[in-house]
Amino acid sequence: MPALHSRRGDIRTRIKKVRPAFRRITGIRGFTLTELLVVVAIVGILASIAIPTYTEQMRKTRRAAAKEWLVKVSNIQAQYLLDARRFGSLAEVGMSEPPQEVGNYYTITLAQNVDCGGAASAPAPGYCASATPKADTSQAGEATLQIDHKGNKLPPDKWR
Repeated sequence: MPALHSRRGDIRTRIKKVRPAFRRITGIRGFTLTELLVVVAIVGILASIAIPTYTEQMRKTRRAAAKEWLVKVSNIQAQYLLDARRFGSLAEVGMSEPPQEVGNYYTITLAQNVDCGGAASAPAPGYCASATPKADTSQAGEATLQIDHKGNKLPPDKWR
């Protein structure tokens, strides 16, 4: 019996000697719980900074796309006025369908014979093109963007 016991001790000693050598050879090393918690905390801090910034940049990008579309509508309306001697509806000028990045977040409307201030544009014809944020999107709460036949852009602070 004592020989068996010494043999077990001998095997345990050998295993203890082999494990560090195996780790050195293979490069396998584990992480401690503290190291993992530090990494999770750092990722959490970075996410708390990055996600709101990313969301705000996406809102600005969508607003810029809507402004670009309204300027395009205004330019085509000016060309249509030269050809037809009046301003046309969005369908008449071929702009009834806004691009997806605008149409998914804004409702585009064109009111004829008015300025964006709401006053009638007498005696000359006029229009007011508007991009109103849809309520069920991330653009909800944004101001309605407007441009009229005179080139007035409302609200001025959103067009900078």
